[in-house]
Amino acid sequence: MARDAIARLYDVEKNRVALEIDKGTITFSAKRGNSIELNKIHESIKATRLSGNTGMRVNALEITAVGKVVVVEAQGEKPPTLRLKVNGTLQEFVLGEGANNKLLQQLREAVGASDFTVTGRVDGWNSHFPPFLNSPPPPGNGDPPLLIVTEFKKGK
Repeated sequence: MARDAIARLYDVEKNRVALEIDKGTITFSAKRGNSIELNKIHESIKATRLSGNTGMRVNALEITAVGKVVVVEAQGEKPPTLRLKVNGTLQEFVLGEGANNKLLQQLREAVGASDFTVTGRVDGWNSHFPPFLNSPPPPGNGDPPLLIVTEFKKGK
């Protein structure tokens, strides 16, 4: 059900949707030259029509995106933040630290180079159904989502 809902997205490569039941994961890729918006992923999961009685949940949403990393000066006393502006889209992510806090510092030092490929987990994408399905995709307040960086590399 969930695999079919993801495969219906117009920008998903239909033959690259893999469901691994034993791991509880769905892996998919955007069609070449396309990007998948988080709200469309949320809509596709909602289209599965799974209810609270199934015990289903979203444990995490891990993405890999290519784009420019920029420093955004914050107002007030906050330190500047890093943002990933995804190539060819209006999508933007605030970059945050996870367990490996050295990654963000390394990324900060590399800003100014060409594009980056950044992988991480989107903050807030972990909840049981139906609460997850009945609310807008996180962060839901119009701010760019927080992407907890797990790895990055310069170039595409």
